[in-house]
Amino acid sequence: MEKLSRLLTFIRNNHYIKDAVILFSGNGFKILIGFILNMVLAKFFGAENFAVYLTLMTVSLFSVNISDFGYGNTLNRLTNHQPENWREIFSTIFVLKITLLIGFLFIFYQLINYIALNLKSLEDRQDLLRLLIFLIAAESLFRFLLASLQAKHLFKRFSLLLVVNNSFRLAGIIIFYFFHLLTIKSIVILYSCSFLVLILTNCSFWRFSFERNFSSILKINYYALWVWLFIIFNTLFVKSDIIFINYLKYDKVVIGNYGLILTFISLIGLLQMSIFTQLLPKTSKFKIQADYQKYYAEIKFIRIVTVILSLIYIILLPFFLKIIYSRQYEINIFIVVLFGLPYLFSLFNEFNCVLLYAMEKHRYISIANALGLGCIIIILSIFPDIKTVWHIVIAVMIGKIVVDSFVYFKVKQCLGLLTD
Repeated sequence: MEKLSRLLTFIRNNHYIKDAVILFSGNGFKILIGFILNMVLAKFFGAENFAVYLTLMTVSLFSVNISDFGYGNTLNRLTNHQPENWREIFSTIFVLKITLLIGFLFIFYQLINYIALNLKSLEDRQDLLRLLIFLIAAESLFRFLLASLQAKHLFKRFSLLLVVNNSFRLAGIIIFYFFHLLTIKSIVILYSCSFLVLILTNCSFWRFSFERNFSSILKINYYALWVWLFIIFNTLFVKSDIIFINYLKYDKVVIGNYGLILTFISLIGLLQMSIFTQLLPKTSKFKIQADYQKYYAEIKFIRIVTVILSLIYIILLPFFLKIIYSRQYEINIFIVVLFGLPYLFSLFNEFNCVLLYAMEKHRYISIANALGLGCIIIILSIFPDIKTVWHIVIAVMIGKIVVDSFVYFKVKQCLGLLTD
């Protein structure tokens, strides 16, 4: 009892742990709904159609990240530094974003036939890609709305919109299923509408003022460029596997089987991002090496607990998948566990990524992601005729190990500190 009492006291007095618990509580509902949606759709569609859905959503994610050009993060940073110039900063970035978005959507429309020709899961699905234009536009604007709320410190509304958006999607999926209208096309329309409704009902606080000069526009775009490069490299590394195996013409069943494993393993990635977003504001205040060393000591408990819980999840996951999807997907217990293990190292290493961000060394994370992406592409290209889930899993595992090892040693180098 005494040990338990000391442990509870430690947790109560450790502000990192307390804030992490609060963050997980706030984001838990959103994460849960998103996970349930993918789980249900994987069951409903089966391997081939789930491959189509997954590829379409990946193309959408790439497109939104490219068209964003890092303007949301830039709005946050500049507004926090110059809150008195909120209207001018917002107006300038908004105009830049809309201009870039329109240009990107025009280019995307011209490339629809090329995308459909080169991605296996989207062959002869130009109709879905044309419809995807509306989803890209809606999600891109919705992200900017969220960035505006963050910049104005309207965090409760920010969280509420995320929950409402995902609840809207879940309710829509249930209704479509009940009336036998659940198709990939109806899902794209539903997702687009969920974004548009929230944009139209929550942008009343936007106020415009166009008094920015040319030098301010250059400054905004210079900072946005570096943020954008990081986002692109990170997105490429995380999602390149789906795009590349489609480009290499893997069978839809193989893509669907891999996508199912990836969907469930990615829950660990959501845990990583939750930790990341919670810790980053605190570490951004650190000034000296002693601050970072103290940080390592204080978060040790969080690292150990999250890794242990994730390990239990990975071990139990293949049995859970077999119970639900055994007749629709090929589930190899060893592949699932083997694929999940590198994510434990990534989870542990997420704290190192936070440190690199705090020390403004995020270029190292971009370099790491570029190296990992290169490894994945090379391994998949070396044996183009071996088109199995094993081939994909091995390529992604090696890529993740390269990324996390690079980040680990760069943190060690920057701090002059051997992390345990």
